[in-house]
Amino acid sequence: MKPVVPRPLNAALVAFASVVVAACGGGLPGAPPPQDGPKDATGFSVVGFTDFPGDDERSHGLSGIAWDEGENVLWAVADKAPRLVRLVPSPGFAQWAIRDGITVSWHGRWDGEGLALAPTGGFYVADEASSQILGLDRSGAVERTVELPAHFAEARRNRSLESLSLSADGRFLFTMNEDALPADGPPADTDRGAVLRLLRVDLASDRRTERAYRTDPLFAAGRGNLGVSDIAALSETRLVVMERAWVKGVGNSVRLFTVDLADGPDVLGEPSLDGTVHALPKRLLLDLAALPDALFPQRPEEPQPARALANYEGLAVGPAFDDGTRLLFLQSDDNARSTQASRLLVLRGPVP
Repeated sequence: MKPVVPRPLNAALVAFASVVVAACGGGLPGAPPPQDGPKDATGFSVVGFTDFPGDDERSHGLSGIAWDEGENVLWAVADKAPRLVRLVPSPGFAQWAIRDGITVSWHGRWDGEGLALAPTGGFYVADEASSQILGLDRSGAVERTVELPAHFAEARRNRSLESLSLSADGRFLFTMNEDALPADGPPADTDRGAVLRLLRVDLASDRRTERAYRTDPLFAAGRGNLGVSDIAALSETRLVVMERAWVKGVGNSVRLFTVDLADGPDVLGEPSLDGTVHALPKRLLLDLAALPDALFPQRPEEPQPARALANYEGLAVGPAFDDGTRLLFLQSDDNARSTQASRLLVLRGPVP
């Protein structure tokens, strides 16, 4: 199948992207930082984005993503079909194309939501349908499963594993439940957030540890939900956490936070986290609603508080630069609906 050509970017974004690409030296690490272009209060700039065509079935249901530095591509897992697709960037990372990838050897219900690239070239996939983490080889065959604490099997329906990440050395695997387990309290509402369990698995020793994580409250009243849709490891203890919310008739809220597991106690043995005071402190890294509206198309069929917003479910950390900035990749899940966008967004900014 031929690569899909992304939809053209709007004029404002093309003009801005050309500045960023030039400043990035084609997106290569070590290039100087962008000198101008809109930034939000946290210093992030929009390198580019691609809304993938809805008539390509490979663009539907993309959830977890993982950056493959060796191949210079992003891998994305589909949540309804057992497959991984490749997302290939243009020089400078401003535009992307979908290409065929790997079919996962899997029989039965599939709900691939999180993805991590193993140092061996294989993958780890978080399957929400079975609340399992699967280890795949490069051909897509399941080589192993990673055992999780028993309480993850008690997750609310369709609110189980949504996130997955691996430390750069390949030793520590991270995941967390999307929404609070019944024993840990209610889902988030407009008055309070939900308490989740952030799990770290030491693949070398097989040791497991957990930290309590509290989400923000739901951002607007109405029928909706809020949870963690993905995470990205920065080190053996530090992560970026993506909180994604949706309220009917209003749209999404997507905020990125940083946390450090060293800042909280291990709660693995706690039967309930309801009312816990041990949640990790978190720092706001970026609120996507702050990104400039002028850079993004208006989608009247999809109500949103800001044009940059969509149903983002995939997060990955990309190349780092000498000035201390690095790339962040975010992928939205269109739920196979024409009213929603399958969007890959590329940002550059200070990721501590």
